[in-house]
Amino acid sequence: MTLSRKYKFLFLITPIVLFLDQLTKWLVVKEIPYSSRIPIIPGYFDLVHFRNRGAAFGMLSELPDHIRPFFFYGIAVVAVIVLFFYFRSLKGEEKLMPITLSLILGGIFGNILDRLRYGDVVDFLSFHFQEKIIRGVYLEWPAFNVADSAITVAMMLLIVSTLKTKGSHDRQKS
Repeated sequence: MTLSRKYKFLFLITPIVLFLDQLTKWLVVKEIPYSSRIPIIPGYFDLVHFRNRGAAFGMLSELPDHIRPFFFYGIAVVAVIVLFFYFRSLKGEEKLMPITLSLILGGIFGNILDRLRYGDVVDFLSFHFQEKIIRGVYLEWPAFNVADSAITVAMMLLIVSTLKTKGSHDRQKS
């Protein structure tokens, strides 16, 4: 029995994202002291070792300690179940959506594994613009990781896929 194309994406992309995410986080935890910065491109990009107790951009980080982990575990389980059933419903000829869902799953698994291991998520990529845009202003994007990047790329692919589908439906109507 051969795997359909969509499952090949799932079994290839999801573990690659998970492996790269966990490898990079392991290196950060091992080599960069907590709360430290290593400038890579001074004034623009640093490797850091931060921890995120919340969701994207630290949202919900103030949830009580006895609730927060279970809340995020629950959200992750529900998301994985929904994505799995959506994945199963995909038609074999779809190309972009299996890649998109595989990236999201890899990202979810990477971040939830951090929560299980450390109690929070390890972030290490930090982009910032110190006085480059407005004099005296320091702009910094919240630190993130490979799992977050995979989910972000997946969201961009989802937008492209949606616009592409909408465009083809609009052309068929006219």
